[in-house]
Amino acid sequence: MAPARWFELATGDGTSVRAELPPGTYTVPRIVFDDRLVRCALAAGVTLRRHHVRRVDVRPDVVVVDGDVAGRVLIAADGANSRVRRLLGERRNPDGALAVAMRGYAP
Repeated sequence: MAPARWFELATGDGTSVRAELPPGTYTVPRIVFDDRLVRCALAAGVTLRRHHVRRVDVRPDVVVVDGDVAGRVLIAADGANSRVRRLLGERRNPDGALAVAMRGYAP
């Protein structure tokens, strides 16, 4: 994998920003990140369950999914226009909206 040399972010109104990245900066494709995340979670003892969520019930001490799966936490890694997000009453992202996350480490 080649290091990334620059980063550019453009908004829907034409505003953009471009910056050179420090040497040795790499990006990880989403599919690779997801695979690594799942492998780490499984190694830590997490039970992976793929499921199309239809209902979320948030109670004071537990979250119940579709009436049969319960836990203290629900991690919804289903994208910017998350079905879980909408089931919790949050609006969809407007067209053209994008969330970007970056993390950097310094010596």
